[in-house]
Amino acid sequence: MTSAELLVPRFEVIEKYPNSGYTIGEVLYNELNIGFYKVKGRELLNGPTIEQLREYPHLFREMKWWEQRIKEQMPKAIISPYGEVYEIVEWYMDELVGISRRKFVEFSTEVQHHLILVDYLPYDKCTHKNT
Repeated sequence: MTSAELLVPRFEVIEKYPNSGYTIGEVLYNELNIGFYKVKGRELLNGPTIEQLREYPHLFREMKWWEQRIKEQMPKAIISPYGEVYEIVEWYMDELVGISRRKFVEFSTEVQHHLILVDYLPYDKCTHKNT
């Protein structure tokens, strides 16, 4: 996936409400970036907009770009807030750890001395963009 695709906001259903039709844990995403969100495998003609989802944080949690991804979706490089680019040679998704040739990068808020993923963005090396 490109960095732009990885950065399209996704939302997890964290609470049910009457007649919603959603299940707790479902992920709403905007595949075509057309304004309406849907659940994978179900077509919603007029799903909620990003504004509507953000208006109800007690029902929908905005996910971090790296959450609930599979290894094949993860970027080949990440960029730090300081502009340092790290090429990731291997991802270990069970621990959310990326191995870089330059540095061990662990994406966990529990480990203070490692780089924390929330501060990093996916980076497209071939286009030199971190959109």
